[in-house]
Amino acid sequence: IFDRRRQLKINPAFISIDGRDTTDPPVIFPVADIEAFRYGIQWIKGTHFVIGRTYLLEIRSTGKRTIKIRLRSVYGIRSKLLGEKYIRILNALIETYFNDMAAHYTGLLDQGMSYELSGIPVSPEGILLNSKKGLVFWSRLQMNRYIFYFTLSDKNEPENYRMLYYEHDWNAAILLAVADYGMAKCRLQRRS
Repeated sequence: IFDRRRQLKINPAFISIDGRDTTDPPVIFPVADIEAFRYGIQWIKGTHFVIGRTYLLEIRSTGKRTIKIRLRSVYGIRSKLLGEKYIRILNALIETYFNDMAAHYTGLLDQGMSYELSGIPVSPEGILLNSKKGLVFWSRLQMNRYIFYFTLSDKNEPENYRMLYYEHDWNAAILLAVADYGMAKCRLQRRS
């Protein structure tokens, strides 16, 4: 509410945002340095009820620097305007940077490579939700999507699951896309 207007530039080569203070230089991340993102909505609670919301967008670089974008509405003031702005920024970030990142990670699966995403080991065979329970093969993976989070679980052992929040877990949306891809690829292989 009391923050000044700052310019955000979403360019295929970089992302930049003005510094918090007028004397601060802009924060710039080249596209190659963008490592992770997360987004969500935090509710602002009054004494007895919710009085507003904060839309959150965070982009992290390989150097662990973070661009934080906060759009705050209290008592419904500018809530529609800020909600629309949040959606436009989020869609632009996904289209400009994170669709390519998801394609990169699905490509690694196609090449037979394993990696870790959102703290979860991913391999061409499946995903490791719990190290004590072992690998969950793509054919046994089950996914449930909700507004603020999603769950991944083993169809045969529902207690073997992980819950990831878009707001708290870095690259949760990319892991969701990779899991979707792995499950779809498995279904196609079983049909042929």
